[in-house]
Amino acid sequence: MKEFGVFLPIANGGWIVSRNTPVLDGGWAQNREAALLAEAEGLDFVMAMGKWRGFGGDTGHWGHSLEAVTMCAGIAAITSRVKVWATLHAILHNPAVAAKMIATLDHISGGRAGLNIVAGAYRGEFEQMDAWDASMTHDARYDLTEEWTQIVKRLWREPKVTFKGKYFDFEDCVSEPKPLQMPFLICAGQSRRGFEFSVREADGCFIGGRDEAEIRGASRRAKALWTRARCWACCKAMALRATP
Repeated sequence: MKEFGVFLPIANGGWIVSRNTPVLDGGWAQNREAALLAEAEGLDFVMAMGKWRGFGGDTGHWGHSLEAVTMCAGIAAITSRVKVWATLHAILHNPAVAAKMIATLDHISGGRAGLNIVAGAYRGEFEQMDAWDASMTHDARYDLTEEWTQIVKRLWREPKVTFKGKYFDFEDCVSEPKPLQMPFLICAGQSRRGFEFSVREADGCFIGGRDEAEIRGASRRAKALWTRARCWACCKAMALRATP
């Protein structure tokens, strides 16, 4: 399945670091216009990244940004068809809070919500708000994100959730209302661990590269991991059915 969409200009400078491109201020008016154009042109989705600190320098790139979920709620209210995908960081947002936020977005949009899950990689973005654990490795952040995602999905499906993990301890947790339909989950992790997370927990993953060959290689790695994961899941299911 192929879907085409727009990454909204939620932060100043948009997607090109330049002194010469037209000014994108990251404000509501430009995001509203981009979303309405995407809907009018028949695109499938609009997506907003989550950004909490820019990169400074001459352009102050991404130094000004809106918050993704609340902005997407505004987009949802003025559109009727295009899917609305927002970004949350697992190391920053409690999974019960995240589940409620995206369920609310799904109700506002009439079942068009999606969630881009980010493990969190830019240290300066989270260290400033005491949300960065320097002792955690890259893979450990994905371990946390995997637990986080499992809790969010269960809260969307189950009346009550008890979860005892390495990073989260939930007891009889409730989250109502449920989404109108399960939000579409995506991730953009490009590492092996990131791909493993996307294959197990997400509905799709963004891939990229510096040229066509690199993009093709990333796509093949993701597909190979997905194939192995599916084979493992099938074998596990068969073993469980065969158990007396």
